[in-house]
Amino acid sequence: MQSRKSTLILLISFFIGLSVLLYPSLSSYWNSKTQSEAIIDYEAMLAAYKPEDYTAIFEAADAYNRELEHLGYPLRDYPQIEETYWKTLDISGTGMMGYVTVPKISQELPVYHGTSEGVLSVAVGHLEGSSLPVGGENTHCLMSAHRGLPSAKLFTDLDRMEMGDTFQ
Repeated sequence: MQSRKSTLILLISFFIGLSVLLYPSLSSYWNSKTQSEAIIDYEAMLAAYKPEDYTAIFEAADAYNRELEHLGYPLRDYPQIEETYWKTLDISGTGMMGYVTVPKISQELPVYHGTSEGVLSVAVGHLEGSSLPVGGENTHCLMSAHRGLPSAKLFTDLDRMEMGDTFQ
């Protein structure tokens, strides 16, 4: 009877230890899979758009950026345009505004509105109060992502980037 208890305790300890050991790898795999699926879904949605749909989306983003510049950005609270921020570039209704590809570190990550804990634990967040990522004169887009999370790779390898390396 004592031997069975010891065996059971050892087995339970082993599985707890194995779970703790495997958690970072499994969680990182799961997040990578989820990020890839989000990007694939986003690309499929974009494929259904016509050129005039793109034009309207980018015009709205440019208008937002001009308004932000007019208000004296960056990085302030602007309740008068907050609702516009959350809707602009959100074609999927999930808050995803695009994705960033960093070839040097083999990363392709979805970019979402805002930098809440929920966003930054699984993706790149766009800092509210900075320009939307559509380019243009006098725009300054800020994006943020974690490094070194046990549950997601995200920007962990960003230190491998060198001057002249690009991202899209």
